[in-house]
Amino acid sequence: MTHPVFLRTLLLAGALLLHLGALSSRSDAAAGDVDLSFDPGSGVNGSVYSVLVQPDGKLIIAGQFTTVRGLLRTNLARLNADGSGDATFHAGTNGSGGIIALQPDGKVLVSGMFTSVCDETWGCFPIESIRRLNADGSLDAGFTPAEVQAFTDMPGCRALAVQPDGRILVGGHFNGVNGTNRPGLARLNADGTLDHSFDPPPASVRRLALQANGDVLVADGSGGSPFLSRLNSSGQPDTNFNPGASLSGSYVSSLAVQPDGRILLGGFFTSTNANVNGKGTVRLHANGALDTSYNAPVDPNDGVSDLALQADGKVLIAGAAYTEVEGPRRQILVRLHPNGALDATFNPDPGVTQLTTLVVQPNGLALVGSYSPSLNLTRLNADGSRDNSFDAGRSLARANPAIALQADGKLLFGGVLVEGNPYWWEATPGVLAFVNGTNNYGSFRLNANGSRDHSFVVSSFAPPLSGFYHPEDCLASPNYDCYHGVAVGQPLVQLDGKVLLSGYSITTIFITGDDTSFQIWHPVLARFTAAGMLDSTLDHLTNSYVTAMARQADGRILIAGSLNIDGTNANFARLNTDGSIDNSFQRSLGATTSSLAVQPDGKVIAGGVGGLSRLNSDGTREACFNPSVDGTVYSVVVQPDGKILLGGSFTTVSGVSRRGVARLNPDGSLDGGFNAGNGVSGAVTALVLQPDGNVLISGDFVAVNGAVRPYVARLLGGDTTAPALRIFATNSNAVVVAWPSAATGFILQQTTNLATSAWGAVPTPPSVVGAEHQVAAQLASRSFFRLAGLGTPAIAYPVPPPVTPQLLTSVVGNAQVSLSWTALAGATSHHVQRATNVSGPYVTIANPTTATLTDTNLVNGRSYYYKFATTYPCGESAFSNPAGFTPFAPPPPVYVQSITMSWVASSGRFKARAVVKVVTSGGVPVSNVSVTGSFSGAINDGPLSGDSNNAGDAPITSLSRIQNG
Repeated sequence: MTHPVFLRTLLLAGALLLHLGALSSRSDAAAGDVDLSFDPGSGVNGSVYSVLVQPDGKLIIAGQFTTVRGLLRTNLARLNADGSGDATFHAGTNGSGGIIALQPDGKVLVSGMFTSVCDETWGCFPIESIRRLNADGSLDAGFTPAEVQAFTDMPGCRALAVQPDGRILVGGHFNGVNGTNRPGLARLNADGTLDHSFDPPPASVRRLALQANGDVLVADGSGGSPFLSRLNSSGQPDTNFNPGASLSGSYVSSLAVQPDGRILLGGFFTSTNANVNGKGTVRLHANGALDTSYNAPVDPNDGVSDLALQADGKVLIAGAAYTEVEGPRRQILVRLHPNGALDATFNPDPGVTQLTTLVVQPNGLALVGSYSPSLNLTRLNADGSRDNSFDAGRSLARANPAIALQADGKLLFGGVLVEGNPYWWEATPGVLAFVNGTNNYGSFRLNANGSRDHSFVVSSFAPPLSGFYHPEDCLASPNYDCYHGVAVGQPLVQLDGKVLLSGYSITTIFITGDDTSFQIWHPVLARFTAAGMLDSTLDHLTNSYVTAMARQADGRILIAGSLNIDGTNANFARLNTDGSIDNSFQRSLGATTSSLAVQPDGKVIAGGVGGLSRLNSDGTREACFNPSVDGTVYSVVVQPDGKILLGGSFTTVSGVSRRGVARLNPDGSLDGGFNAGNGVSGAVTALVLQPDGNVLISGDFVAVNGAVRPYVARLLGGDTTAPALRIFATNSNAVVVAWPSAATGFILQQTTNLATSAWGAVPTPPSVVGAEHQVAAQLASRSFFRLAGLGTPAIAYPVPPPVTPQLLTSVVGNAQVSLSWTALAGATSHHVQRATNVSGPYVTIANPTTATLTDTNLVNGRSYYYKFATTYPCGESAFSNPAGFTPFAPPPPVYVQSITMSWVASSGRFKARAVVKVVTSGGVPVSNVSVTGSFSGAINDGPLSGDSNNAGDAPITSLSRIQNG
């Protein structure tokens, strides 16, 4: 968002030496904002385990989800009667996916795993808390949380029941409550403290129910005996209650009391001791005796996972898979008459699968909770059809990076786990998964506004991937079941229509009897014709696992991953159009790459675990492109204007907060004008650039800058027609801001404090330098720049320039000067300039890679001045102060012709004097020759020097004196 007086645009900020960011306040419709007109829907995006119906018709649901009809809600939410989200109920971090119960006063009891403890003997196990929420979802401070010590990492609390006097029954699989021994069953007072007067025998409780007289029915969840018991007010077993049936080898999963007092049981059992064929569900009289008039046979392999009682006495039962009731196998949900016979008028919607809970509303309509993301919460009419007036939303279960934008604006997903179609193993997010030859995660399509396009038909392109199975991985034993599959990433279509697929072959081995399994993976890289026939030209890359592919304009293919090329490992390579290796492209090693994008100039942007890098057209790395990204980059897209879109799991780019999505300027600096605010709540795994400049993103997220957008969203791209600016440093406190010379009439503005909006024009007028307008600006502290009337502000920080070298030694000789200066880390070469005047002009004479230089062919007797700069991969330091030197010719050879000794009187004493005559080889006296010598004997001085005169005589006189010469 941006201030209303400014057009939406970007102010490009930063070069290598600048740390850039954006700290501006924002309003509507700026680059990076969520496009609210694109909404793929945000229903209940996870499993619903429990449903409560309030007296006012609103529903409280608990489970494992993060969004509910446009609201961010973690595991606990309230819906209005029509299924829309109730924004007035927000449990925040108090949310839980555990058991819920409604009190008569509208407050909500909820259990969940909030903490854990560890013991040296038993290891770590959870501490569940039972808490109470007010009617708006806030924590009830008047209720003392009850801590339940579970046995394992599974939830310990399985049932809650509120007595008429307000006391709370807690059942489950635990060993104590609030530090007191209460194995499996306890009662709390109305304030949450433990009711010590209720001390039942140990149990493993799955369901609780209250009879009309206040007695407590307890269904055992361990398959033990008795499978049903009744307790009095003190928690002791009621000996008058004698169930006339017992389970065989399983447990009770559901329990309900009819208005006439009879008791319905559902579960996973196959017989009773009364020789009644009770499979999965039986009915008892109020005293526990078996009701033989009720006979509802259920397939023993399925059982009953839940049941619900209608007001007319009919019973809804849900099975684990399918139920066999009076004839052919029927859907997972059936309705029985009061005597247990099938109600053939009830035919549930076929989308109702994987049920977790059943609730019947007072009006007789049934609410169904499910694992299935397509129908996590559904309401059924009396005949079983879906009640379309109730809509809890439909959400994508997971998005896929294999997305493409069609010419008509529709968004095509190449393969996705969507609307609940999971195999027992989950394919990596964003892959096309082929299992035993069938594409089980079929493609789908969204309309331009984000709604589901139900007219889309999955493509008939079906390459024969079974050829990549590895049957040799299967174990030869009757105790093993072996399945084969191939998972591939986003396909790449060549210019000739052929298709490249990369991924991995998976062999899944099930070990029967102990419910364990394992997988063996093999890399796959293959090319297919447009008709889906295998093209064997890539067989030389069989052992290469390719993680990213991109096509150049000339048709050559760039690949990245763990490559094995002719026995040599590499992370990058290029293929010719015929599939052969392009040896002109340098194969290199580096971090794992997730995405490749080709720039218009042929350079390649590579994103992955190591952040972001840019390769030259020959495969060498560009040293000057090094943006700072603190996480993995999964997707890269290059815009037509050269800007670079990034999606990934990062939180900062160039030190500035950017969660999941960002945009860079062409030089790698952060584009401060593209800002998604608080960012994406998870990883962005795919980006698509629309023709209008807006950006489609998909990945593992549920919200973007606070807007609920599960897995798919669209961001505004902003005005990309504004002139692009660049900023580069000139010294430690100055920068140059530049923009294209074709863009005229703009004034550069600067401020140091965005809060005051005190923008002022940079006083230096722009100069045209080459193809740019350039303006020099001073930086006493961080500064924000923009063009007047255009752009979101961006930051430039003053930073020290690269280190300048300093002269260390010099040797002046005959027509030459030898120099040595400081060797600095990171330097690639040095820049040496020379002048014959200290003020210049200076010209470059050499660019040595070492920190030494001998300058030859100089004129003896002439002064020369030198200065040095250090060249770095992405710039150059300032020059050193000049240093001057004068080369000279060597003197001719001279000889000592004679030495004349004498005494010289000095204050009553005598000094010794030697006169040394210096001549040429021809006997000609030589002047200005320095002669050094020492005296020994009575006078012991030296060394002493003297210079020869025009006669060639160099006198040397001692310092010491003697008395008697």
